[in-house]
Amino acid sequence: MHRNLARLIELAALVRADEMARLGDLRAEMATLRARITELRGATTAATEMTGYFGSGAEATWHRWRHQEVARLNRALAELRAKEPDQEQKTRIAVARTQVLQKLSDRT
Repeated sequence: MHRNLARLIELAALVRADEMARLGDLRAEMATLRARITELRGATTAATEMTGYFGSGAEATWHRWRHQEVARLNRALAELRAKEPDQEQKTRIAVARTQVLQKLSDRT
């Protein structure tokens, strides 16, 4: 195998690993946001019970905060989802590049 080809294969493998890690990180962050959104949507407060806080407006304040937080998390999730196709494409290219270089190396 040509020395330069071996270097290219090593570099392509590093790039592939990096792109795959970036895609994994992106998807993990998206999963975390989805879990937090689900958690907030299903959450209730102790203020919904008949306590001194019930009539004090704490419940309404908490529900307003929860609604705003879910909206903020949904925006963050949308931004990440917009990045996903580009990262998937970069990952596919990196994997294909590695495969092509490996086939070239097998021929020599």
